[in-house]
Amino acid sequence: MKPSTEKEPEPKPKPAPEPATPSTSGPPPLLAEPTSWRAVTPAHIDEIVFPRLPSDSGVVSPIARLDEPIDPEVETDLEEVRTRLATWGPGQVADPVQRVRNVLYVAAVPDVFQVPLERYVPHVVFERLQADIPKDDLIKVLYWVATHPNGGDDSAVDDLRSAGLKVNGPSDIDQTRERVMLYALKLLGRLVGKIPQ
Repeated sequence: MKPSTEKEPEPKPKPAPEPATPSTSGPPPLLAEPTSWRAVTPAHIDEIVFPRLPSDSGVVSPIARLDEPIDPEVETDLEEVRTRLATWGPGQVADPVQRVRNVLYVAAVPDVFQVPLERYVPHVVFERLQADIPKDDLIKVLYWVATHPNGGDDSAVDDLRSAGLKVNGPSDIDQTRERVMLYALKLLGRLVGKIPQ
């Protein structure tokens, strides 16, 4: 018997292994939305473009400079808010997100009505929030409120006289919630050093 002259088939080349790391040529993956305020990370905060917020000296969501002179009558009204806000019921609720949202209404509603107090109340609101909620939690809650402007209960807008204001909430709750979002972002920016005090 003659030996076979057929060659053994050559083995097929193995496919190249997949790279262990994702390609860097494409866009970076989007950051997943946090599932609760507790899941907010510094990376979420870094995605906010604070310079795009309305100017503090503008008509929408104004905030007075710390050295800005204040009319004595407005200062008296502001002290009333500061005093009453410390014990205001909606500012004492157990849920920190709703508590922050409620206190932000105290800044938002005067802004909607454009009363003389509007530029100064955000400082009082910021003081109250910082005195009441640890900084790390406040950063996360402000982010959560800003990114969920239609969340929570808005009944606190009808109890603002108890917080020392001379007005209760406007009928346009959407505009009020928008102002809450803007003040949440502006105070967050100050808290994390992205906006000067």
